[in-house]
Amino acid sequence: KQWYQRRVRATKKEVNKAYRKLARELHPDHNDAPDAHEKFELLVEAYETLRNEVSRNDYDYLLDHPDLYYEHFYRFFKHSTPRVDVAPILVVSLVVLSILHYLHKISSYNRALDYALRVPTYRNQAKALAEAEGLLNKKYFKGMTKDEQKAAENKILRDIIEPKLDIKGGYGRPEWTDILVIQMLTWLVIRGGKPDYGY
Repeated sequence: KQWYQRRVRATKKEVNKAYRKLARELHPDHNDAPDAHEKFELLVEAYETLRNEVSRNDYDYLLDHPDLYYEHFYRFFKHSTPRVDVAPILVVSLVVLSILHYLHKISSYNRALDYALRVPTYRNQAKALAEAEGLLNKKYFKGMTKDEQKAAENKILRDIIEPKLDIKGGYGRPEWTDILVIQMLTWLVIRGGKPDYGY
């Protein structure tokens, strides 16, 4: 209470002097009162408000105009909220989204290939081609476990099927032009940077 009674009239020098005095009295290391810690925190908060010219003017304004609480709330946070440059945040967010989007397209493409590999028609045709080219010769699988042999065979068949499939739509083979940030830049260049409002 003593602190707030002299907050408006006190000079900056008087504020500092009063703070040092009260800090010695209220500091929990020197004060055994149960509420010493709470009072000390209030003191520090008051001091941080009064030592800063902008926040002190805002506080004085609230005291002179208690009915304008919401306006004061805006005035306070306008000064106290740190200004953040949103450009780096937007760039980083766009890069992360682009990476996730591209990885999703790769995953979709791989799922489409795995599905084609399980279709008997495609698999049998690929197997026939692989055998004709000698790619499934038993000597290549020598020393492998059954699981390793199956994985190696699937890799060979997949390499044969992949260039012969024409996968379209969301499961198509991803290209560098599919990267989200590239698509956005391309759209801006084509549009000339002007949004289309449909007029």
